Amino acid sequence: MIITTIILIQIISATILYIYFNPIFIAIDVVVTGIVLFKDKKKLIISLLVLFLTIIHLNTIDAKYNSIKDNEFLDVNAVVINKNRSNKKYVVKLTNNNNIKFLVTTKKDLEIGDKVNIRSKVNKAYTNGNTYMFNYKNYLLKNNIYGDIYCRTNPEIIGKSKSLLLKIRKLVLNHIVFKLDSNFNGEESSVLKSVFTGSNFLSDDYTNAVNALGISHVFAISGLHIIILYTIFNKLFGIFKINRKLISWISLILIAIYGYAVGLPSSIVRAFIMLVIVELSNQMQIDWFDLNNLTIAAIIILLINPYNLLDVGFIFSFLATFTIIYLYPRFKKHNKKLYNYFLLSVMVYLILLPIQLRFFNEYTLGFIIGNTIILPIFTVVIQLTAIVLLIPNSINYIFVQLIKLCLRTISYIFTTIDFLGIHSTNFMSFSILMIIFYYIIIFTTYNRHYIKTLNDFNKKTLTNMLLLSLIIPLILNIINPITTINFVDIGQGDCLLVRQYFKSFMIDTGGSYKSEDKSGENLMEYLHKIGLNNLEYVFLTHFDEDHSKNLININKSYNPIVLSRINGDKILKKKYNQGNVYVSLRNKQNIRIGNVDIKIIDKPISNEENDKSIVYKLYINNISLLITGDISGEYERNILKDDIKSDILKVSHHGSKSSSDSHFLKKVRPKLAVISVGLRNEYGHPHHQTLDRLNKLNIPIKRTDLDGNIEVVSSKFFNSIRANRDKYSIIHFLVEEQNSIITTVVILLYFKNRGVKNGFFIGETKIR
Repeated sequence: MIITTIILIQIISATILYIYFNPIFIAIDVVVTGIVLFKDKKKLIISLLVLFLTIIHLNTIDAKYNSIKDNEFLDVNAVVINKNRSNKKYVVKLTNNNNIKFLVTTKKDLEIGDKVNIRSKVNKAYTNGNTYMFNYKNYLLKNNIYGDIYCRTNPEIIGKSKSLLLKIRKLVLNHIVFKLDSNFNGEESSVLKSVFTGSNFLSDDYTNAVNALGISHVFAISGLHIIILYTIFNKLFGIFKINRKLISWISLILIAIYGYAVGLPSSIVRAFIMLVIVELSNQMQIDWFDLNNLTIAAIIILLINPYNLLDVGFIFSFLATFTIIYLYPRFKKHNKKLYNYFLLSVMVYLILLPIQLRFFNEYTLGFIIGNTIILPIFTVVIQLTAIVLLIPNSINYIFVQLIKLCLRTISYIFTTIDFLGIHSTNFMSFSILMIIFYYIIIFTTYNRHYIKTLNDFNKKTLTNMLLLSLIIPLILNIINPITTINFVDIGQGDCLLVRQYFKSFMIDTGGSYKSEDKSGENLMEYLHKIGLNNLEYVFLTHFDEDHSKNLININKSYNPIVLSRINGDKILKKKYNQGNVYVSLRNKQNIRIGNVDIKIIDKPISNEENDKSIVYKLYINNISLLITGDISGEYERNILKDDIKSDILKVSHHGSKSSSDSHFLKKVRPKLAVISVGLRNEYGHPHHQTLDRLNKLNIPIKRTDLDGNIEVVSSKFFNSIRANRDKYSIIHFLVEEQNSIITTVVILLYFKNRGVKNGFFIGETKIR
């Protein structure tokens, strides 16, 4: 158990450090491992070997990823290896030596096993542009997929693959879809196909109802389904009085075939590995601890692909199973099945809650109804549907009718829940530190009977440490307030968010001329994820859609005061039908919001909307920023005599060639130029001439299309600049978490100076 735990911890730490941190942190990991395991050479060697193998594996994945050139035209042959039937997306594997996979979207109907010729551009997978948003790159890489291909010209089918595995996958999935479509109506079939094929066929209304009850895991392939299938297979084959061991292995082989057919999601692989270990231990008469089985399953999955660690399905599956086999037994009571079932549902939900909030920003009290009423009903549905899939249609009538009755009952419950107004509630994304603090509370509660045995002195010490951890951050936020300036990745537009402890404001909101653009929805999702409760002010440089249109979305949640040029309120009313409280700005006006000073430079040179832009100069602690809207080179020359020297320049007009004049750049002398621009935009921004002018003056450049949102963290003592796609350096970590680090140091010093009497006992570990 100790060895497997060490291996798992090292795989996890190596993966996180490689993906998110600079290599120096890996060196620190090696040093720490050496210090901790110095006295046990065997464990030290195993730990370091696992570390280096994980790094090599991740580096191999990176090498494949880096071999893909974004927006490169491909003329390649590939084979379709998987199909998402709900949205006509196909996973294809190139037939060259690299075996690289892409996700292909096309109007042409393809089948698994089709050999195709694809002539189209590839979109390289990038990580999320803004913090906490869905990480598309990690999602694809955990499936060994390296990019998207959107086919304007339909792929040409040039043959069929002879792969037996692909034929099996196609046969199994076609069988499932045919059986369900032939026995159930539209919504019923969609629900069951979602559960048994791994593709999402659920309607938006049904999905919302499921989320309102916190049972989305039930309507996706999970370990529960595998256990049910395994049990049914065993009972069916048991009718023929075959040797029990043989029955178990036949059942496991069928589970493996089904798992491969639906794409081997982490939850299925985890359940399958644990079943195999249990079967081996039974046949070899070895007493394996369930937690050890879980650890081994995690190790195998992560060795196959370390990016599985970042898959929410992997995290949910293992945390839920850990709760069931390790935490729940201590609290359950004998002969109280209803109580125990309710207790288990609550415990699993509470353990998964911080991860739920981290990824999905929703919680619901409806989980009690979902897990105590709907889960048992749907478990019956899964059992009966599995039987329907295995027997001929001529003898499945009773089973089909029972399934329909159960599904109608669930739909009735959904309708009642909606009528009662029980919905999921939005909440901010939990940070890593918040998740750690949450699980410390869970750990303390779990070990409460040990804490009760502590003497009064040690109880008081623990209480004071807890109080310090709550009070010190509040004090530090007053004496050392941290201001975060965020150039939001808003696509082809501008949006700057300034957050302080007490007040927040925005300069430009982003938006688009296109009606189908979702930048407004994406912006609001991001603001909710970071927990922005109040947005007091919105400054606008000018009123083009890509700088101001998202005010419509913002007003639905915040209704801020808007500040911009004279008569701008009339433009807002006419253009967007928005009637915010409005403040007209004038040239050389100074405004102070919290610890941020804002200087207004308003010198329009023409009636062109871009050249009516207001320029804002921000002073925050010991750092300055110049926000230039969409001003032209002529406007830039018109303000050369103003105080425009700044540490950070927001490059005008998304880096178009008509802006960022050399004389202007020399006068500003920025230490960093930020270009807010959309990925693969149709305008060709930023223009190569603008980039050349910046490079000739040795001005570092960060772009929201390539680097994601650019965040400046500023306090009285330190400043840090990091793009979302940058890896953390030690400096970034120290500056961004300075108040948390100070809090930790103070608590540790208090603990050291106060000392303990007779030691602390937590579990079986004595702390002195």
